[in-house]
Amino acid sequence: MLKKNTTDKKAEKDMSHKKLVIKKWDELIKWEAKNLTQKRFFSLEEKEQSLLKKTYIIFAQVCPELDWEDYLDRLRKSDKQDAVTKSVLKKVLWI
Repeated sequence: MLKKNTTDKKAEKDMSHKKLVIKKWDELIKWEAKNLTQKRFFSLEEKEQSLLKKTYIIFAQVCPELDWEDYLDRLRKSDKQDAVTKSVLKKVLWI
């Protein structure tokens, strides 16, 4: 009996995991349809777009409340911070 309960819980967890992934992919598709003119994302090569989508799905499994817009915003902030850091390092190293 214990084995059946464990198996049921595992199947239930797998099903909720699949539902989350489907929900997040649906969110991505809707965002793409709504933002076709958004150049920052769609100017990337298809491989890069695919990588961003896949990493979002991975992060969303760890943090289900993370949505696509928030993920992109965090990437933008991270990219900006990286550029600022490189600029500061460049000035410090060349002074």
